Amino acid sequence: MIAGGGVAVRRTPEGIVGFAGLSTCGRVWLCPVCNAKIMAQRALEVGAVLAWAAEHHYLVVWGSLTVHHTADSRLRKEGWLPADPFDVDPGPLPDRFRPVPRGDRVREPGSKYRSHRDQPFGLLDVKTNAWAYLASGRTWKDLQAVEMVEMDGHPEGCPSSCTTVHKVAVDTGRDGIVGTIRAAEITVGSNGWHPHFHPIVIVRGSAALAGKVAEVVVRRWVEGVRRTGHRADYGNGAQKMTVLASENSFHLLNQYVTKGTYRPDKLALEATHSQGKTDLNRHGKGRAAATQSHWAILNEAETGDVASISKWWHLEEASHGHRIITWSRGIRDFAGLGVEATEEEIAAREVGTAEDTVCVITAEGWAMVRDHPGVMAEILDMLAQGGWAALRQLLGNLEIPFHTLDELASV
Repeated sequence: MIAGGGVAVRRTPEGIVGFAGLSTCGRVWLCPVCNAKIMAQRALEVGAVLAWAAEHHYLVVWGSLTVHHTADSRLRKEGWLPADPFDVDPGPLPDRFRPVPRGDRVREPGSKYRSHRDQPFGLLDVKTNAWAYLASGRTWKDLQAVEMVEMDGHPEGCPSSCTTVHKVAVDTGRDGIVGTIRAAEITVGSNGWHPHFHPIVIVRGSAALAGKVAEVVVRRWVEGVRRTGHRADYGNGAQKMTVLASENSFHLLNQYVTKGTYRPDKLALEATHSQGKTDLNRHGKGRAAATQSHWAILNEAETGDVASISKWWHLEEASHGHRIITWSRGIRDFAGLGVEATEEEIAAREVGTAEDTVCVITAEGWAMVRDHPGVMAEILDMLAQGGWAALRQLLGNLEIPFHTLDELASV
């Protein structure tokens, strides 16, 4: 805790910048400060796994998995119920879903899918349950190079009185899927909310086997989405998994899957990767729609825009419990990463030491910064790129009160 309630701004000799003296929340979807710290750590971890895969000459299957959405789609429905991803193809409005008055049911003519006005599950719940279906069943199990076996004793921190049969992931050495990393993203555009996954599937074996894995991932994803009553298509490029050589995957994917940090002025990472610095992201039917990361909503909400504030509140409620980076069991141990730190633990870590402090923003000054996430990012960017002189000029221009180290030493 900084004396007087101020917030220290730090820059390490390695050029890493950050704040110190802050309370943290670990809300990776919603807090720009915590997000930046968490995603920086996740970038290192993803990079370590990809470097390990390259060292062992494994292939990487990577791409994008999406759900059909419209401007009226919701991330989570009010009074939502968890989907059953293992059930049969739903057909037109089976009675096993929560009852809906017949007069309120809206169905697309000739379609077995519910329209976006009548879907009982939000897009985030569909996405999660579709993945659960994808990564289960005999087809998926037969492609695995990893088996779960009963472990001796109990995991660290588990009481000896625990009666749960704990299992541990063991690499069998045979060809197949060694592990997965699942990166989630939420974008927004003229077609509304667009949550989707960018999976990384690490495969040992031939290119033909990796190609089969790519085909299975897409097919079972579409099946899983349809089993919730929603729509996912094969043929319009919405679902795409590509086989990459491991030596190429490290440079292509490490920054890509962890690029969801607070930058409302940038395109969503999906659009950025597919079309460079363009303004548009083209969808399957040739419609052009501006695509931005969900941080753009916060940027608009900051100006007082009522619609953006409402969207942000919906995101706050819907994103609870949904992770940005998810690891398959065993993959971190295989790559030598060990136990995963929680998002709260990562966010609570502070950059550098007291010797790395360049200035301290006063409590009054931080109150000015706190309500403007864009200013937080600008402060850190300015310090990283221009050093203390550039940051001092920025703080002066914004009239944010601060203390220099000399001023603090004289107190």
